[in-house]
Amino acid sequence: MAEGIFRQPKAVSMRSPHRHRAQYLRGRS
Repeated sequence: MAEGIFRQPKAVSMRSPHRHRAQYLRGRS
């Protein structure tokens, strides 16, 4: 999970909630 947050841009991380983070990780995986 931490990897996704670090890889993601800080702006996106702060802007998008956990839901967005999960989707990002899913698409990345």
